[in-house]
Amino acid sequence: MTTGRSVRSSHHIFCCLSSAMPSHTPASALVKLYFALRGAPWNFTRWQEITDVHHGLNPEKDEHLPPQLTRDEVTSILSYFSQYAALGSEDAKIKFASKARKKGKDSVPGRGFWTTWVNKRYNTRWKINGRIAKIFSSLGIHPEQITAEIRESTPPSSASYLPIALDIIGRDIFGPEALDSNQMLLMRLREPALILAQRAWVLECRSIIPRRVKVEKMREKAETLLSGLSL
Repeated sequence: MTTGRSVRSSHHIFCCLSSAMPSHTPASALVKLYFALRGAPWNFTRWQEITDVHHGLNPEKDEHLPPQLTRDEVTSILSYFSQYAALGSEDAKIKFASKARKKGKDSVPGRGFWTTWVNKRYNTRWKINGRIAKIFSSLGIHPEQITAEIRESTPPSSASYLPIALDIIGRDIFGPEALDSNQMLLMRLREPALILAQRAWVLECRSIIPRRVKVEKMREKAETLLSGLSL
């Protein structure tokens, strides 16, 4: 049964990510996951396969450190995590995380190290948004599918659709260790995982118009070529 606190938290996520106010990023969502279930998702086999981080963020041996992170950088990152967790409110955590600057230019070094490291990998190497977008499509709830179905140019709110995909997303990117006995994503992981899902939704919504423009240009080019052949 969903608690009042969970409902309020989810509502907060949807509102923040759809407004102009600072909101969680994949990097800060991963910090939330780390504290939601200690060490998550880096202790999940499926996530380890995706990220190539097989010994957690703070392994005993230096040769097991996450790719392209030094021991000093990991120490700074964990210090940032602790500062983040110590903040009282969700808004304070979002604001603290949103002040991240590039590696070497952040007043909280670990925040810069972490944000830079995650941003370089999240979409390009780990392809998390792409994985989530494929799940949307497989369920028929990709924003582009929905806009075509309802014949509207503006995608509807994600609030009605993301809960449909959340357990499948958890299974796909975290694996069975993140699921309960009913094969649902563990309660502690649902809120931060929802942030990742919402981020993917936002990016897919933003790509609808450019994708349509590209398709239209390709269609026009094909028609021009065909008309030239018929002369």
